[in-house]
Amino acid sequence: DELPVPEGQGRLAVTFRLGDPVLTALRAYFVKAVRFVGAGVGSADYCTWGGINDLRQADVCLYDVLMDDHLLTFLPKGAERIFVGKRCGEHAVRQPDITSLIARKVRQGHRVVRLKGGDPGLFGRLAEETDELDRLALPYRVRAGVSALTVATTGTGMLLTRRGVSRGVAVMTPRAEGGAVSGVAQDVRLRLPLVLFMSVRVAAEMAGQLLDEGWDAATPAAAAFNAGADDEQVVRTTLGGLRAGALAALDTDAPGLLVIGEAAACGFRRDTGALRGCRVLVTCSEALLEKAAARIIDFGGVPLLRPLIRLTPCAAAAAAVERLAAYDWLVLTSPSAVHFLMAMARGSRLDWRRMPRLMACGPGSAAACESHGFTPELTPPMAYSAEGLAAVLRECDFAGQSVLRLRSEKAGPLLAEVLRAQGAQVDDVQLYANEPIIYPHLPVFDAVFFASASAVEAFAAQAGGAALAGKTVVTIGNPTTAALAAHGCAPDVVAAESTVDGAIEALAREMLNRGMVRSNQS
Repeated sequence: DELPVPEGQGRLAVTFRLGDPVLTALRAYFVKAVRFVGAGVGSADYCTWGGINDLRQADVCLYDVLMDDHLLTFLPKGAERIFVGKRCGEHAVRQPDITSLIARKVRQGHRVVRLKGGDPGLFGRLAEETDELDRLALPYRVRAGVSALTVATTGTGMLLTRRGVSRGVAVMTPRAEGGAVSGVAQDVRLRLPLVLFMSVRVAAEMAGQLLDEGWDAATPAAAAFNAGADDEQVVRTTLGGLRAGALAALDTDAPGLLVIGEAAACGFRRDTGALRGCRVLVTCSEALLEKAAARIIDFGGVPLLRPLIRLTPCAAAAAAVERLAAYDWLVLTSPSAVHFLMAMARGSRLDWRRMPRLMACGPGSAAACESHGFTPELTPPMAYSAEGLAAVLRECDFAGQSVLRLRSEKAGPLLAEVLRAQGAQVDDVQLYANEPIIYPHLPVFDAVFFASASAVEAFAAQAGGAALAGKTVVTIGNPTTAALAAHGCAPDVVAAESTVDGAIEALAREMLNRGMVRSNQS
């Protein structure tokens, strides 16, 4: 029998002095943000949708004692699963070793998910793991989970707040560090952080009451607005600052709550990864959003998902799809075309054994085909675009062959014209239409990613080209770049590979280079 291959065999590794600014910055391009995911309790139902998506994209998952092992079925087939939990004080792996293992796996380039029972921020020793990542300047993202606190009370009717019965709750453990019993004496309870809901507008009054009771004016305080949303805002001050009106000047109607106590002075580090907290507006269609968001998070950025176009199927294309077996070739030039084709095919009685030969514009379209079990025979070797595919087609003879091209309403006639020039009989059929999506306002952003000319037009109609001043603009493909030029703008980054991965990786390199230039100048 062959011996197992040692971990890391066949890969290059670089060792450098901890804290070296240049090599730490370079490493940021090759590591992916750790995902800390709250698994919920009792049932997989209490893990969030975002947490499930993180599991589906994991390379490595370190998991605790789970109440529902079904969550592990969401991991990819080849993902590494490592049990690191404890029960009744018995540790499968010591906490320092867990922290070291997370750091080692992420530095090996893996996308790591740390799956923790309940909510990782409640008695989950989350800070011990994130503090080490902060020390090593490694990016991460935390997804809160549904805690036993909520499930055991809201789920059973023992409501922690009930009109006329209770306006709040104290949460603590009698266990001290090391597992000894410490008790829940009154003086200990009074030192707990205080969280006030529905209190922002009366923050100064509440602070005055606490100060009158003897609280120190220097006690940290914070107001969190729109918690969990991509426009989340945290305003930090002190109890004395609250009484002096630190929140009075804020122009916001967003829901908020107050946190008062030492916990309010703490927070997660956001300046790591190649994107260093860059807020990236993602404007592409729904089909590409998830992949774009994952790559932005990988690089330590914040994805702002605002699709500016809605793709809708054209009913007239159904007749062509039903005749699919009659064609020699099928041209699919975008992942969206693949998805719409497969959705339309589900309503017909196609014989997939008689599938035409496939052409695709690039790796994005090819990957979408392969996800359904089909491999394109023709793709451009380098220039991933309609122009790139057209260059390949000009070298082929299609005399006497029938071709179905399924396209969006915005696609130009180039491919159909080239195929006809090469002797093919072409049916050029619109598969889907592009409709703009209008938002009341767009979020504050640092960079914007355009994957199509349609998204550029929709952005210009809503915000105008001037809204791109001072922003980093990333595009895919010549048509998108040309659409920007029509509005007097030029992209800062054009993806060499016309894919979502190529675009976000190009943005990461650009931001990384800018950061290194600033470091050298300072």
